[in-house]
Amino acid sequence: MKPFYVSALLFLFSQSVFAGKSQNRIINTFEEFSLGKMENVLLSIGGSISVSNEIEKAFQLDVLYGWRIVQCRNRYYISSASPACVFSYPAEGGKIDTLIRYDGGGIFGLCSDGENVFAAVSPAGEVLRIRGSSVEKIFERESLSVWDMACLPGRKLALATSNRGRVYLISYAGELLDSIETGDRSAVSLAVRRDTLYIGTSGRGFLLSYSLTTGSAYVEADPNGNEINSICATDDCLLFSTVSGNIDISGLSSLRLTVDPYFYIPPSSSEITSNVYRFQSGRYELLFSSPSPPVTAVFPIQKNIYCAVGAPDGSVFLYDANKREISMFRAPEERILTSWAKDNSGKFALLGTNPLTIYIMTGKSSNQGIYTTGVIDGGERPVWGNFFWTGDGSVRIQARTGNTSSPDEFWSDWTRETADFDIFKNELPQGNKIQFRLAFTGRIDKLEFLFSAQNRKPVVQVPVVYAPGSASYGISQTVPDIKPLSAGDPEKRLLSLGGWQIPQNAVSFQTSYQGLSFEANDPDGDSMTYDIYIRPSNKSEWLKIGWLLRERHFAFNRQFFRDGEYFLKIIASDSISNPANSFLTDSAFSEVFVIDNTPPEVYDFSFSGSSAVFAVRDSKSRIISVSFSFDGINWQDASPKDGVFDSKSEHFQIEIAGMRSEVMMIKAKDAHFNTAMSYFGL
Repeated sequence: MKPFYVSALLFLFSQSVFAGKSQNRIINTFEEFSLGKMENVLLSIGGSISVSNEIEKAFQLDVLYGWRIVQCRNRYYISSASPACVFSYPAEGGKIDTLIRYDGGGIFGLCSDGENVFAAVSPAGEVLRIRGSSVEKIFERESLSVWDMACLPGRKLALATSNRGRVYLISYAGELLDSIETGDRSAVSLAVRRDTLYIGTSGRGFLLSYSLTTGSAYVEADPNGNEINSICATDDCLLFSTVSGNIDISGLSSLRLTVDPYFYIPPSSSEITSNVYRFQSGRYELLFSSPSPPVTAVFPIQKNIYCAVGAPDGSVFLYDANKREISMFRAPEERILTSWAKDNSGKFALLGTNPLTIYIMTGKSSNQGIYTTGVIDGGERPVWGNFFWTGDGSVRIQARTGNTSSPDEFWSDWTRETADFDIFKNELPQGNKIQFRLAFTGRIDKLEFLFSAQNRKPVVQVPVVYAPGSASYGISQTVPDIKPLSAGDPEKRLLSLGGWQIPQNAVSFQTSYQGLSFEANDPDGDSMTYDIYIRPSNKSEWLKIGWLLRERHFAFNRQFFRDGEYFLKIIASDSISNPANSFLTDSAFSEVFVIDNTPPEVYDFSFSGSSAVFAVRDSKSRIISVSFSFDGINWQDASPKDGVFDSKSEHFQIEIAGMRSEVMMIKAKDAHFNTAMSYFGL
């Protein structure tokens, strides 16, 4: 299943409403609904929202980074990083007890056998056993960094470490029994199923199985990911998740994504990916790719329905393996969820980080869902129209308006709830932006909001004129023999010598054509067309040379114009996106530029028997290149007497002693790439 990318759709209608243009904001897909804020809302991949089961906030501890949660004897035990702590909290609610505290470091390994809770302190290398409120140290190994722990049959523990990727086996009494070499940089996740220990590694990202009876180890899976960062054993299968991308994958990725709030980079720019797999009967299969990576934990909540958490916005993804469909809901706050636990009554607890927070999935259906749309930009002086919804159940609407991209103290208060927005839409304070909040029951398949906006004019920038015979990719005028230019092309070096601005994606073609480009945008996102005009600097009449263009690049044949100084004018229009009485235009003018179709002249040629002396001049442009030949095949570059091509007139002296030829050919080129070929007898 491919990742889903968040986007918004804007539908435009070209009919006149309130002297503006009608706009229709439709929300009816997974991507669009996910832009809003959801409370007790389940969003399906089919693009509808419905009332979900309740998720309640149990408690929050500020300035602590939650890491792992386990359940033992109807109490939750929670570990944190920086400082390294373990807390105890009754599953039915009550007082929070602090059992362990170390300054610095973190407790990343936490597990329970139903009677005891074990915690590993990194990098102190201590393993602690917790019984009720008593804590005892059972093992210590200096500089041991434990990323996960698992309770094994026979009163044993497995410790996954970043110490050369080893997994250590110890007894409850603290005796070191064995160590397992994983062959990877770090061991970061563990799970036990029957008599097999499963190990997830970081670096290459292996899933290994280790037989607790024979001591043999095998690589069971090598999926597409640099780190297998979570494993969960169920009665009939194994679930695991991977993370990969341009982050430092060394057993630290989950820590950095979770502990350092400034480290996380949005997936679109960081290229982080995260997949969820199922391992069953010796084979593994990809269930889905997370729409919002990373996945930090995956677990079953019902038969063949799996839950994945870890998204930065607090999203919880549910995957139905029978229907092969994904849906999602969100925690009350935008927060990475790192771990889970299930109590004796079947409720699930989710641990949020930064700050440490516990959320409870009660299993009870909510009375209503609350969905808050994203901010809708109405443009300048909008007139709000009607609000419609499609689905079943009931909806009550609130709205507020403002002028900033995110609601702040200058926005209006929420209006009263109503089932009919039309009742009070004209009572809303003036604002260019609007937001809706819906309290609903049942299901909503589509939201539709109509409004009319005052058209805003497009903006066009000063056009740039390039050297004759060159332009950017995408020119809208057909010209012959177009070819890309690389950095080392002689033509590109000549462009530089000519003093012209060089396009970023340069192409060359016949020098009789002049290339230009410009930038333009429309604040409403309207489609635009462009007209291009030219005039001599000593005249006032403009001549149109391009019209209704859709590209921002152009080329025209300069040979149709006399030598001289010229201006260009660009007019941008949004007429194709607006009614006839409301479209707008903007214009921009180029700097003065020269059209020169006359080649340079070679003159004052003389030959003394050992050297040739001559001069080259041009009336409009600087000389940029001179070469000579005695046979028309082999050409040599000539350098002016002063050593640099820097004027419209240059003088040359060519030493030709010993040459046996009757003719000398001279080729001169000016900055407009006009070329003169002259022949002189010797």
